[in-house]
Amino acid sequence: MNRTRTLLLGAAGLTAVALALACGGGSGTVNPPAATGGTVGFMTTDATSETWSSVGVIIRKAYLVLQSDPTAASPVQIYDGSADLTQVDLLQEDQVQDLLGQVTGVPAGVYDRLIVEVDGTPGNITLVPAPVAGVVQSPIAVP
Repeated sequence: MNRTRTLLLGAAGLTAVALALACGGGSGTVNPPAATGGTVGFMTTDATSETWSSVGVIIRKAYLVLQSDPTAASPVQIYDGSADLTQVDLLQEDQVQDLLGQVTGVPAGVYDRLIVEVDGTPGNITLVPAPVAGVVQSPIAVP
């Protein structure tokens, strides 16, 4: 009986070693393919502003800047709204997220800045001051 148990344990041990080697349990390394592009996720905030209750602009272009590009010499364009006339309130997180949150095809890398170009035409910018107790506010015209 003792000999049978030894044979069974020895066979089980050999089987485990064979399976480990067959399944890549050796010391070889596997290098996954390098990522060439992907989806960008943004974290935005709709924290209140003490100065403005609304900052309405038309976003024309948006770029991401690689962390390794301190002078922003080669930003990656992620949005082109050159033909879009939709005004976005920069203080409304959901509006900014809807516009820029679905970006795909961005080259792999670590990005640490977002550059947003807005339409500078005075009629396309709306600034609404934050309410002040006892004062009636109206939008500010940008000359």
